[in-house]
Amino acid sequence: MKKGARGISTLREAARKAENLIFTERMVQICHMRRHELTDKQWMKIEPLIHHHGRQSKLGDRNFVNAVIYILKTGTPWRDLPERFGPWNTVYNRFSNWSKAGHFERIFKALQLDLDHTANLVDGSITRAHQDAAGGKGGSNSISWVVHVVDSQAKYMR
Repeated sequence: MKKGARGISTLREAARKAENLIFTERMVQICHMRRHELTDKQWMKIEPLIHHHGRQSKLGDRNFVNAVIYILKTGTPWRDLPERFGPWNTVYNRFSNWSKAGHFERIFKALQLDLDHTANLVDGSITRAHQDAAGGKGGSNSISWVVHVVDSQAKYMR
């Protein structure tokens, strides 16, 4: 085999390996569900509710919605948004514009469940206090009961 032919076959082999690596990385991105991102089923419900005005996003609407969910779930500052979501200031500006235009409110209203309002909710949770909080000398012997009444209709998300 000539020197030039060997170099070409090595290049072809390297290109094939790189192509396989890129394909593998893309499949991992497609198959791997990240913790703070929408599932395909959730996205299928939201996607038809997004109306496009002007130019399209380079990274896509789903990536933007996932970025907003990531920020809201983790409490991360905008500047610390992971690079996979794009530039933080672009995501923030789009979030701000969507909020002002009422896009999120429209999406949330479309995803709300209709309720029959005949059910009741009883909270039987117990809050435990530290043993030192059990009252001491000179403490009050009376028991206070507090009832919180809410006078509004509940709305629930799907």
